[in-house]
Amino acid sequence: TNKESDNRTDDNYIKIKVYHSLNLKLKRPKGGFLSFCRSDSSNITRNAILIHIHGGGFVAMSPSSHENYTRKWANGLGIPIFSIDYRLSPEHPFPKALDDVYQAYMWIIKYGEDYFRMKIDNIILAGDSAGGNLVVALTYLLIMKKARLPTVLFIFYPALKMCLDVLSLSYFNAITDPVLEFNLLKFCVKSYQGEYENTKNPFLSPLYMDDNVLKFLPPVRIFGGTADPLRDDSIYFMERLLKLKKKVKMIEFKYFPHGFLNYDIKMMMPEAAVINEMVIKDMDKYITKKPEDV
Repeated sequence: TNKESDNRTDDNYIKIKVYHSLNLKLKRPKGGFLSFCRSDSSNITRNAILIHIHGGGFVAMSPSSHENYTRKWANGLGIPIFSIDYRLSPEHPFPKALDDVYQAYMWIIKYGEDYFRMKIDNIILAGDSAGGNLVVALTYLLIMKKARLPTVLFIFYPALKMCLDVLSLSYFNAITDPVLEFNLLKFCVKSYQGEYENTKNPFLSPLYMDDNVLKFLPPVRIFGGTADPLRDDSIYFMERLLKLKKKVKMIEFKYFPHGFLNYDIKMMMPEAAVINEMVIKDMDKYITKKPEDV
């Protein structure tokens, strides 16, 4: 597991990285929950935030490992980005990661305006791979608890199904995928599942969310690649949302593998930089316009 994510001295302590294109001039409070800072005079001019949940198969990575694109989002959008550092499996199996992101989300929407001296009109909730799973599972939990929902969900090659005994043809892409080969996929699923046996629980596998709950989902944007082992589940999820007449859009990139956002690195995959520009432009709609107008 990632040592950076697992060095907490208290299981009730959740770390969050905050990114912004401006110097927020923040002062660290004398204690209290989370390592947040309080602003004496805010220079945040856009009334929106982005809450990010990183991928890594539930067993690895951290907010720092995804900075190659979250920093671009912060600079391109001009809004605060909160990236949640949840506990990792197998030491912390389901539902601990979901509990972490829920607690962090609720803290942000309750105290964020006060700490950052800003108004939060819109919330973009985004995650890739395992983070995509947690984005949808978190929204399901928020619906069940009748809490404030995000304005829009952005999910990238999400891991929506935690039961490998139900075959998807796209799993064969794991034979050639440079990141998510099948043995690793199986390890990640089993690590996160732990001793929990009901793999169709929608908090674990949000693909199995009931229509009576699914109909309350905010607009959804799905980004994926045709060579991704998890591709089929995204398509099925989109089809279910379309049948419920929900606002959903899926964009696929031909031959792209799993995890392509992380390939937006110099000399690695220049196409990923173009995708990030597209994502920023799409996200910006939910900052500058009312959700019903998008």
